[in-house]
Amino acid sequence: MGENNPITFTTGEFVTAQNGLWEPNDKWTRASPSYLSSEQVTILHRILIPEGSDPIQVGKIRIAPTATLENNTTFTVTNEIVFEVNKTNAAQFLNKGSVVINPGAKVIVRRTFRKTDGWVFLSFPYDVPLANIKIAGTTTQATWGNAYNAGDVKNIYVREYDAESRDALGNAVSNNSVYWKFVTPQVFAKNKGYIVAVDSDIVLDFISSPIDENPFGDSGSIGVNKYTTNTGVNHNSWNLLGQPFFSSFDLYHATQAHAPFYYYNGFTYAAVMSYDNYEILPYSAFFVQAHGAPATLSYNGSGRALRNLRSELPFDEVDLYVKNNAIVEHEDRTRIRLSDDFSVNFELGKDAVKMMSSNVQVPQIFSKIKDLSNVTNSYQVNAIPNSVTEVDLVVTTGQNGTYTIELKNKQNLPNYTSVLLIRGNVQTDLMQESYQFTATQGTKTVTNNWKTRMVKALQTEIAQANDNAIVVSTVNNDVYISGLESSATVSVLIVTGK
Repeated sequence: MGENNPITFTTGEFVTAQNGLWEPNDKWTRASPSYLSSEQVTILHRILIPEGSDPIQVGKIRIAPTATLENNTTFTVTNEIVFEVNKTNAAQFLNKGSVVINPGAKVIVRRTFRKTDGWVFLSFPYDVPLANIKIAGTTTQATWGNAYNAGDVKNIYVREYDAESRDALGNAVSNNSVYWKFVTPQVFAKNKGYIVAVDSDIVLDFISSPIDENPFGDSGSIGVNKYTTNTGVNHNSWNLLGQPFFSSFDLYHATQAHAPFYYYNGFTYAAVMSYDNYEILPYSAFFVQAHGAPATLSYNGSGRALRNLRSELPFDEVDLYVKNNAIVEHEDRTRIRLSDDFSVNFELGKDAVKMMSSNVQVPQIFSKIKDLSNVTNSYQVNAIPNSVTEVDLVVTTGQNGTYTIELKNKQNLPNYTSVLLIRGNVQTDLMQESYQFTATQGTKTVTNNWKTRMVKALQTEIAQANDNAIVVSTVNNDVYISGLESSATVSVLIVTGK
């Protein structure tokens, strides 16, 4: 290191053996999968090329789906760099130095598709025409279909979101949506999102041509469409977008004027609000309503770094989760935000509509409330005024099992003492404990129509004789007292003292 002599791999095969720095010999082994050719560097771990390292040149390099490579020097590829991707993981390359892709060299995203995964979201940080989609590791061009035809099966089926029709028709559809249209011409446009399905398991290569260096840079942007003819603002200006990097990206660093963002994590949708940190994988896609003033969505390169940021919320927030206790990925989240600056009406940028998972076995949780026009809306994030103390809470299940409803991030409720989950005449204070229930209806979708009541703390004139706090709270005509012994006597007096 330090003499500016390029480290060049030209023969044999180098495979990482453990996490660590690029250069030490103990991080490499000659063991290699049989299907790889010579002159191959294979990254199976988390590898760092530190600042001050000599320039590095490789012929072929493959990064596995669970591996990451961070570059802080000059990194040259003379043949090809392959990023492997599957449903849950994606190879990542975080560039903080410079990357040189030699003329004739290729950048390849190698994506594994399974028929059982159904439609999956996909994007690329460069344009990919049909001619550049190959059966993995070959020069055979893949075939692209619009509608499935049993007599003429294609390798891949692709759709894009028809936001203009969504705005014109004004209906939200979760499954078998009429808003997915064929892609013409057959090109994956840079940083745009799509859904893709296959008729049989297959691995495909998506190859860049010509080389676009921007994905290895530290910023990016994409234009957004704005459709605003519909008076229902929850139908306006939807876009399905990708992100422009080969590394994960924190949406906190995307144009916040357009938030929230809706990201499908493989099981259900996460609503990413303007105060949220949320890391999305490369080659994925997310929805956004482009309601802000900018005509583009910009990506600040600071979001490429993994950061443990947390913004202080300027409002109280009820953060509820439902999960299947037996399947850790089967979890959903809803939030209720409370401030005098909010309204019961749907407001772009403050509320997030509920987007139902296409997998009916994943439990769902969301709130419902009537707006000023007496129309009931379903929310994933529901921003309401402090004067609202109770909302409808809907929880759905689609398979047998034990489920838990839990209130998380209780520190975001400094002005409230209780969050009550109400089921008929039974209630559970989620501030004190989680609630478990059992679903026994098999694959039938069961909808539980419950309520959530937020109990706000009140100032009282109770004198404290010791350190045990007594808190008196009211919601509507109900009074809640905590901090007393169970055998205590409570007297209620009206203002005349009676």
